[in-house]
Formats: sequence, C-alpha cells, structure tokens
Amino acid sequence: MLHVIDRTWVPSEAELDAGIGYGFDTIINIINGDIECGEQNKFKGQPVNRISYWQRLVDHYQIIRQNDEENTYWQQPPFGRLNLSNVKDVLYTHWEGYFF
Repeated sequence: MLHVIDRTWVPSEAELDAGIGYGFDTIINIINGDIECGEQNKFKGQPVNRISYWQRLVDHYQIIRQNDEENTYWQQPPFGRLNLSNVKDVLYTHWEGYFF
C-alpha cells in the first residue's frame, strides 16, 4: 500500500488495462479486493464510506491529487482475480509475518 501511495510501485500494462493504477481505490483493492471491488459493489457502504472519508482528508489537509488518481474501485477486478501469468512488468511481492 505504501508503494502505491508514494508511487514507487509502477502498475504494469495489464494492471493499467484492468483499471488498476494509482489512488486510494487501489488501496481498497489491496485490502479488500474480493469484498469491495467490482461493479456489484459500486454503492456498497464500506468502499463508498472509505472513499468519502479519504476525500474529506484530502480536502482538509489540502493534499494535491494527481490527475491519474481516480476512485474507480468498482471498475477494478480484485487483484486475486487478475490474470498476470506471462506478464513481465509486474512487481511480485510476498510478505509473510507472524505478529503474535
């Protein structure tokens, strides 16, 4: 999520084609993609509230939104369902930790 916000992550062509790019909507996809992304969730309370809260924070702290940051969580397929096989420009990461 940090890499999406600080833009050290660069979306692959496959991700961009699927509507996955920079912005808070991609953070929603990372956290709860299977639950909150997709057309069926366009008006679902959780993502709508998250986007609304984020927009209020951005306005309150006068954070400059980039032109490529769109709130399109409902147009994105969940990351887990995106077929990235044979894609060469994807950053694959796997973090595993035990915090208890």
